[in-house]
Amino acid sequence: MEQAKKPPWELPGWREETRAWFEAELMAQGLSIEGPIDVVKLRPWSAVLSIPTSRGKVFFKASLPIVKHEVAVTMALSQWRPDCLLPVLAANPERGWLLLPDGGTTLREIIRGNGDYSYWEQILPRYAEFQIEIARRLPELLAMGAPDERLAILPGQFEKLLGDKRILRPGQEKGLTIEEYSLLQDSVPELSLLCQELASYAVPESLNHGDFHDNNILFQDDHFRIFDWGDCTISHPFYSLRTTFVSLYWSLNIDTGSPVLDRLRDIYLEAWTAFEPRERLLKAFELSQRLAAVTGALVWHRILSRAEEKDLEEFAGYIPSLLQEYLELGET
Repeated sequence: MEQAKKPPWELPGWREETRAWFEAELMAQGLSIEGPIDVVKLRPWSAVLSIPTSRGKVFFKASLPIVKHEVAVTMALSQWRPDCLLPVLAANPERGWLLLPDGGTTLREIIRGNGDYSYWEQILPRYAEFQIEIARRLPELLAMGAPDERLAILPGQFEKLLGDKRILRPGQEKGLTIEEYSLLQDSVPELSLLCQELASYAVPESLNHGDFHDNNILFQDDHFRIFDWGDCTISHPFYSLRTTFVSLYWSLNIDTGSPVLDRLRDIYLEAWTAFEPRERLLKAFELSQRLAAVTGALVWHRILSRAEEKDLEEFAGYIPSLLQEYLELGET
């Protein structure tokens, strides 16, 4: 296991060093800092600052090396699909630094205010079309460091994850039960078969945002932009809707089994009928949602396997809960 290190934003001089960088980048674009810089979010893997400028707010994000691929991926996507992403004001891919403009109001703020889920009816067809286009860019994205979790290698990654008892905590608080851990070990052949079955559908693997929920979508002037690509993976595209549906539960109390989710699923799948008929897409979607939980666990494992003990304790239940979801979906 790689030894955990303090994130740079906890070290002396980081604020001064990063301010010197983004102040110079802003100045080169004719912008000046016009007030105090606020901390928006500090996580073990990233830090976000809000910077008031002479032309409105901008946001600075710094990421650990394990997720710094977000910078290169965001830069590329903003060029390939400027209709779906914010323009990048400045970036340093090697250091994991990104400077973005204010993109407006989050979808979460909007729908929790008005209770209207129909915004997703606009977003999901565009997102599906985006994924279909980006599928041809996978070699470029992999070269940028986007994590590879394609179906052909997912079983091996799953087995490696099961070997990390420090993270899975079998028999411990916030961890798996001994029985669950044993069931997961026994399920490796089944997972391999699930991957083979899902791969038998003609849906191309693509870019999965990894955290496609209502707080990572911005609305401005009736147009949406997707941000926060740190959890992205090269994997099955349908995985994305797992997080979307979870966010609909937390924001609007729309639960599993609701006809609303069926409607949104069908709206999303419509673009994919270019590859498979609807009946087969529904079967592929069902398979994908179980494997999505495993992919989510792998994303968290990349981060937490390098975390300090205090951070590991704070997020300890995340990976076990995703693997428990995988088991539960296998029982239905």
